[in-house]
Amino acid sequence: MTGEVAGFTPEHEVQGSKRSRIRRIVVCVTLITLVGLAVVVGLAVTYASADSSGLIVYPDTFIDLDPNYMIGDKSAKQHYIDVLKDFEAAYTDATPSAQNLADCSFSYKLRDGMECRYEFMWLGSACNQANNFGYMDDQPCIVLAFNEPREWTPKPYTSPEELPKEMPESLRTHIESLFASSHPTQFLWVSCTGQYPADKEFLGPVELSPWPGFPLYYFPVRTSSRGPILGLTLKGPEFSTLISIECHFWAKNLETPHVAARIEFLW
Repeated sequence: MTGEVAGFTPEHEVQGSKRSRIRRIVVCVTLITLVGLAVVVGLAVTYASADSSGLIVYPDTFIDLDPNYMIGDKSAKQHYIDVLKDFEAAYTDATPSAQNLADCSFSYKLRDGMECRYEFMWLGSACNQANNFGYMDDQPCIVLAFNEPREWTPKPYTSPEELPKEMPESLRTHIESLFASSHPTQFLWVSCTGQYPADKEFLGPVELSPWPGFPLYYFPVRTSSRGPILGLTLKGPEFSTLISIECHFWAKNLETPHVAARIEFLW
């Protein structure tokens, strides 16, 4: 199950939009200068969250002022593909032994010493090596991994009335439909969108896989080597435009909205 989700609009939307336009002018001038020098910054820059719980963003190695790469060219895209291949290999190698893994569900009670199974392949066809993680098709996938603290457990919303008003409308509608159909709603919900109105416009639709959040049976994160991950696929980001993406966590025991990650994306 995947979900296309939108983010919240900041309180000072007009001021944010002006700042965004000013930032874009500065970036355009900078890029023109750098292109003249045959030196261009990479596709994306991530900022780690300073909050108690957040997301680690991959690719986590970025091209920085390297004359061998130009924005949008195949060598730059291949760099990010290689980074994600390495991450997938390391994630797979960290899989606990089969006898310690269980196929968890909302009705399954995990026994001591066991861990819930999670496979990289669950991110789906939009985020795998077979399609180069979408980079060659201009629909890049970014992997989001749950970060510390490992003893923390989210508290789920137990009724539609508890959903915060700041929650994106599309995510709220999705959760309300789950309540209405008596499907499980015990998730740490995640939404990702452009930070400001202009960013929302240039980002285009996004898709989180395999779910728009983390099922609560993965909490607290028990493994010392890896935790659950999500794939964030950008379905049609604007070219040659700096886009600020902000991801949020949604749970009853978190402040609203809770910023989990910020990504500066240049495509």
